[in-house]
Amino acid sequence: STIVPIYQSEISPPHNRGKLACIEFTGNICGYASSVWVDYGCSYFESNASWRVPLFIQCILGLGLFAGSFIIVETPRWLLNHDHDVEGLIVIADLHSDGDVQDHRAHEEYRGIKETVLISRLEGERKSYSYVFKRYRTRMLIAMSSQMFAQLNGINVISYYAPMVFEQAGWVGREAILMTGINGIIYVISTILPWHLVDKWGRKPILLTGAIVMGMALLSISFSLFINVHATPKLVVFFVIIFNAFFGFSWGPIPWLYPVEIAPLSARSAMASCSTATNWLFNWLVGIMTPILQEKIAWRLYLIHATSCFLSFWCVFRVYPETAGLRLEDMDSVFDDRSSTFSFHGSTAGVDVDSTAAGNTTNHQSGAAMARQHALAQPSLLDGTNPILNTPAWRGEPSAPPGGNSGQSIRSRKSVASLNA
Repeated sequence: STIVPIYQSEISPPHNRGKLACIEFTGNICGYASSVWVDYGCSYFESNASWRVPLFIQCILGLGLFAGSFIIVETPRWLLNHDHDVEGLIVIADLHSDGDVQDHRAHEEYRGIKETVLISRLEGERKSYSYVFKRYRTRMLIAMSSQMFAQLNGINVISYYAPMVFEQAGWVGREAILMTGINGIIYVISTILPWHLVDKWGRKPILLTGAIVMGMALLSISFSLFINVHATPKLVVFFVIIFNAFFGFSWGPIPWLYPVEIAPLSARSAMASCSTATNWLFNWLVGIMTPILQEKIAWRLYLIHATSCFLSFWCVFRVYPETAGLRLEDMDSVFDDRSSTFSFHGSTAGVDVDSTAAGNTTNHQSGAAMARQHALAQPSLLDGTNPILNTPAWRGEPSAPPGGNSGQSIRSRKSVASLNA
C-alpha cells in the first residue's frame, strides 16, 4: 500500500499517469468484490472449510505476487538517483520509446529526471520525517489529508460492515451478504469510468463531484433509516450503491495518486509512507468505532461521515492543486513553496518572479528547467570545482552503471552499444 503507488507513478508517463493509477485501483476493488463473493459461497459450508478456503485463496494470490516481484524492474528515478545511469536510460526507453535509447523522448525524460536528482544533491538531501514535514508542509498536509478524508468519508463503514448496514435496514442473514456482493460488483464497475476522465477532467473535479454526491447519499441513508418505512431496505441498498459507486469513481483512486505525484524525489518515500500511515490510522479508527456508534447513535452515524464529505469538498476546492498532465519533476512549479535553493520565487536573477506564480505551469518553463538555468547562470557552479554539475549526466550523457545490465532487451543493448560508441 506504500510502495505500489510510488512505483506506479514513477513508471507512468504524464499524459496517462492518472489512468494507470485508476486501473491499479480497479484491481484492488476486484480483490475486494471477489472476497465478498467467496465469503458468500463459503457461507454454505458447514465445516471448517468455511474459513479455511478463503485463507487458502489468499495464500495462492500472495505467492503469485511474490513471484511477480522478480520480474519487474527498478524505476528510472531510483536508478538515476543511485547513478545507474545507463540502466535508467534503458528503462526510460522501454517505457517511453519502445526500447530505442536514441529516441528524443527518452533523452528528454532522462535529462529531466537527472537534473532533478543533481539539483537535489546540490541542496543536500535530508530525509528525516520532521525535516520533510517542515520543508514541504503544504504538500505533506495535502498528502495526509487526502488519505484521512478517504477514510472519514465513510467507505469502510460500508466495506467492512455492509452486512450489518443491510441487516439494520431489514435484510436478514445470507441476504445481507448477497446485497454486499451485488454492491461489490457495482463498486468495481464504478472504478472504470475514471480511467477515461482522470487525465481529461483532472483530479480536482473528480474529487469535488465525488464529495458532494457521497455526502448527499449518506444523508439519504441516514434519513431512510430514521423514517423506517416499508421501503427502507430498498432505499438503503440504493443509496449505499450510489455512495460506493461515487467513492470508486473519486475518493477511491485519487488519494493514492495525489501523495506520490506532488512529492519531490528526495521526499517521495517519506511522504508516501506518512500518507499511507494516515490511511491505516483512520482506517483503524473507523473500523473500531463503527460498531460502537451503530449501536449508540444508529442512523446518526452517517451524518458524521456526510459532514466529512462536505468538509473534504471545501478543502479540495480551496487547497488542492491540479496535477493532471504534469511531469513529476514539474511539481515544484505548482507549489514553489520556497523549498528549493533554486526556487524561482526566492530568486530575481534572470527570472521574472511574477510570471512564474504557483500554478502557471502551461505558459512558462518548468521549475526544473528554470532551476537548471539559474544554476547555469552562476559561473562558480561551473568552474570545474563542482563534481556534480560537470558530470556527463548533467550534460545529458548517461554514465556507465556500477553493475551489470541484467534484464535489458536485445534492442536496448544494441542501442546502448551504438550510443557509447
